Formats: sequence, C-alpha cells, structure tokens
Amino acid sequence: MAAPRKQRMAIVGFIVAGSALAIGLVLFALNEGINVFYTPTEVAQGAVPNGQSFRIGGMVKTGSLRTR
Repeated sequence: MAAPRKQRMAIVGFIVAGSALAIGLVLFALNEGINVFYTPTEVAQGAVPNGQSFRIGGMVKTGSLRTR
C-alpha cells in the first residue's frame, strides 16, 4: 500500500472513531435528561412506574379553567 493511501486511511479511521465517540457521549448525556410525558388519565390509572421521573401533559377542556 502506498504511503499517501495509508495516511488517508488513518485520517478516515480517526474521523470515524472520533465521530463514534462523540455520538456515544451525546447519547449518554441525553439519556440522563429524558423526560417521559404521560396524560393525566395514565397517571390516575397507575401506568407510571414508581420512582420514574415524568412530565404530565394534556389538553385543557374548554370552560374547565377558572381564574381569580
């Protein structure tokens, strides 16, 4: 194999390895901050596992919200 070709292959290898490392670190960091959404009905039925962090979301029925 010619020297320039070996050098090019080494550069490509470093780029691929660096990209894989960066993607792995990003996925690891995002795994800690994932919030799962549940509807109020699911929470009331007990569909949320104990000890899991979650966010509750849903639509407000027209006329059901009163402000002071």
